[in-house]
Amino acid sequence: MEQKKIRLAVEADWQHISRISKASGYMDYINNMGRAYMSEGTILVCEIDMPCGFLKIEMLPDGSAWLSGIRVGPEHWRQGIGDSMTNAALVFAISRGASFARMLIHNENQRSVSLALKNGFVKKSVFHFYEGRPDITEMVESAKRYDTLVNVGWRFANHANMKEKLGSLLTDGGSSVFIYHDHEETFQFMEMNEEVMLIPKGITCVPDHLGSFIKNGKKLEGFEEASVYEKPLS
Repeated sequence: MEQKKIRLAVEADWQHISRISKASGYMDYINNMGRAYMSEGTILVCEIDMPCGFLKIEMLPDGSAWLSGIRVGPEHWRQGIGDSMTNAALVFAISRGASFARMLIHNENQRSVSLALKNGFVKKSVFHFYEGRPDITEMVESAKRYDTLVNVGWRFANHANMKEKLGSLLTDGGSSVFIYHDHEETFQFMEMNEEVMLIPKGITCVPDHLGSFIKNGKKLEGFEEASVYEKPLS
């Protein structure tokens, strides 16, 4: 049986990462980013003679490790490659002092849900994603901290535990909205007490228990609902 080798990616691996991402059947944001995908985080590559799978690990400022972009070429499915890469990523995260590992999985992606559950992750939170944005013109800065997950550029960290300010929390006294600094088109409701009409442009993330407050929301095509899965590492 051919040996699996998991190693850190190098720049020359981009052609393989691009090929695997295209072939694996997911929404191909990785190829939309192009080589810029290689510039953030740590990418692990699995080789069997040549690269056949990869994933990315990013250390977040709440002490967690974010796992994303888990891809395996279809010709190597059902060979335990996803499990091997996930386990290697957890070892890497522990070596960097992470307290938790998390990942975001589209609710219809049963292959990735099974991978997460099999490797000890549990569903932590469910989010709905809408086209459009809240009207924040009457909102002011808030110093409140929420002991819950917040969207920091399609990664989720605990708002109360973030060691640096990654976004602005705004409030009008009833609703609270978090805006990630590097992605001003991305908004998340943290609290709501009345129905809200979204206005054009941007993407709004809403926790499951607040979804009924969005009055005119059009779900984000291809990524309507997703869940954060979490595994304690200490």
